[in-house]
Amino acid sequence: MAEIDSTHIFTRDDLLFYLNKLSKLLGKTVDDRLMVGTVGYPNVGKSSLINVLCGVKRVGVAAMPGKTKHF
Repeated sequence: MAEIDSTHIFTRDDLLFYLNKLSKLLGKTVDDRLMVGTVGYPNVGKSSLINVLCGVKRVGVAAMPGKTKHF
């Protein structure tokens, strides 16, 4: 499996494919899901990334930092 390079721009489908492939390599099943986290400074798009990957709005997004601090 290739390393992820920070200069490569991934589409939603690219990232979901990569995560699915990684999950299979690790022997994960539907009941034993791959856990993925997002880390970053406030207001950089972590919640928006989660919403894009899910394909629906799961996490609230706001222009003011701290909107999802309660999670």
